[in-house]
Amino acid sequence: TREADLWHVVGLLARKSGAAPAAATAAAVADRLASADGYELRYRLIQAAAVLITHGPARESIARLLGARDDAPVLRHVAVAELGMKLANPAALPLLLGATTDPDPGVREAAVSALADASYSEEAEPVLALALATDSWPLVRAAAAAALAGRCPRPAAADALYEAVAKETNDA
Repeated sequence: TREADLWHVVGLLARKSGAAPAAATAAAVADRLASADGYELRYRLIQAAAVLITHGPARESIARLLGARDDAPVLRHVAVAELGMKLANPAALPLLLGATTDPDPGVREAAVSALADASYSEEAEPVLALALATDSWPLVRAAAAAALAGRCPRPAAADALYEAVAKETNDA
């Protein structure tokens, strides 16, 4: 829709604006997302909010979306994927960590993949190890293994991979 296209442009422009315009834009995006109907409009607003994640209203609107586990999983996946593209943004970290327990495996996989960024290592490693050891979805476990594999010089990562391989071998 035309409105969705306009919000998409707003998000792109916000990326290049200063702090004050970005804060006002984040508030406008969050307000509109709260009442938006329709997939395309919500998709574009989520993209804009992810760009503006360092601003409270945008972060809160993404947190509400991710917390509404009964909402469309595809929109939660969009939010997590967009957050994952904001490499190593500290404002995204708590949201990505929380998304690793989403009921939808696609959302969990996107969150685990986003946490593969090495700058998230301290906070992410225990969550990645838990996903590898306990997640019921094979693609989530594979994403966790791939994320941990990039950290093998760290003892905790190597131990988690070793335990997962040993468990799979014993279960076979």
